[in-house]
Amino acid sequence: MFFFQIPRLPEWLIRRQNYRAIERTFTEKVVRKNTFTTEEVEHYKEAARQPGALTGAINYYRANVFDRLFTRKRQGNVNQSNGRVRVPTLFIFGEQDFAIIPASVRGLNKYIDAYYREVRIPDSGHWVQNEAPAEVNEALINFLSSQ
Repeated sequence: MFFFQIPRLPEWLIRRQNYRAIERTFTEKVVRKNTFTTEEVEHYKEAARQPGALTGAINYYRANVFDRLFTRKRQGNVNQSNGRVRVPTLFIFGEQDFAIIPASVRGLNKYIDAYYREVRIPDSGHWVQNEAPAEVNEALINFLSSQ
């Protein structure tokens, strides 16, 4: 996320070699190989080519980092009861996610004041809904039917 804070450099690197970075991400950084077809990867590359699309996608990470830093400064010492999740929550996590460290999502339930269910998929990564669609759909159906 900190790499994405650099102005223009991430966009330039991703565009290089016909968006090779996107191709590598969807072919080499998946746990379950061949999750994405060549045609699907080309659709992602084409979407990134649209005016403003790549910067818009990267801005999610830019805003996430700075928003958290500035929010903490503005609010100072926040009462722990604020900002709690009060709706039923299903958390689905691919345990081999290259972008999210498992320890950083451990114990999420202590921030949720409602029904909470966690489904961890050991042999899935960042795109858990693509890599493990049967497991994700089953978890969603079970969660939604229980509420």
